[in-house]
Amino acid sequence: EWPELVGQSFGDLLLCFPDAIPVGVFSSEGYLTLKPSSSMEIQEGDSIIVIAEDNDTYKPEDPGRVEPGEPPAEVRQKFKKEKILFCGWRRDI
Repeated sequence: EWPELVGQSFGDLLLCFPDAIPVGVFSSEGYLTLKPSSSMEIQEGDSIIVIAEDNDTYKPEDPGRVEPGEPPAEVRQKFKKEKILFCGWRRDI
């Protein structure tokens, strides 16, 4: 349980855990939801189910901002014509 995650959507959690993968939520009412919708809001008392290397190797962090860059330059490839020889070809196979 992390109080700083209360009110966030499950979809936003994917960016908050760089060392783990959130896969579900165990609600305070006792319900387990695996692969919840990305719009599901985290409530107080909810536990986040994650896949991680160990139970103490991850924690939520502020998601880093990614600045879009320039796309790579387009490179045109020239393909050589190929000739293929079929040996022993039959229509019924």
